[in-house]
Amino acid sequence: MKYYIVSLCESEVHAPVISDWYKTVPVASFFRGRTWEIPFRNLLQVKDCGWEPHYPRLLFSPLPLVHESMMNIFRAYGLDYIEKQMIFLDAVHKKSELYYLIQLTQIHDRVRQEDGKYFIVSRKRELIDLDAFYIVDMQKCELVCSLALLESMIRQGLSGIQLRPLEIRGEE
Repeated sequence: MKYYIVSLCESEVHAPVISDWYKTVPVASFFRGRTWEIPFRNLLQVKDCGWEPHYPRLLFSPLPLVHESMMNIFRAYGLDYIEKQMIFLDAVHKKSELYYLIQLTQIHDRVRQEDGKYFIVSRKRELIDLDAFYIVDMQKCELVCSLALLESMIRQGLSGIQLRPLEIRGEE
């Protein structure tokens, strides 16, 4: 299976800025695998930064979030075991957007680079047939998706992303 690390393009600078992430959502609980500490529904205030925010379909910081318009694809691939709602309230522009935090398999390893190629060393059996998973390194989380899942998301209008091919190597 072909995998890609998904991130936002650098041109996506007008993503919403949330006022009090860390006061509202226990972000560290996600990184420790304790998602039960995160409430099911979270109301988050969008900060007025002088521009109208663009709400991309995927967000990555401080948590990886999937816009509600992409959830039907994740559900079709069976990737909705635990969902937490993150409701972005933009009082200035009088709108709200719904995102989901999805609990996917977490691989605690570093992405390594060799000859311009990205790879991780992992037990391959833990990744067999996974269409999406997270690579967690300290307080950083990267979303990795299969080519099939990415193609489905792009057909549904996903844009503004950057893809880096990822090779999964067996343990050395």
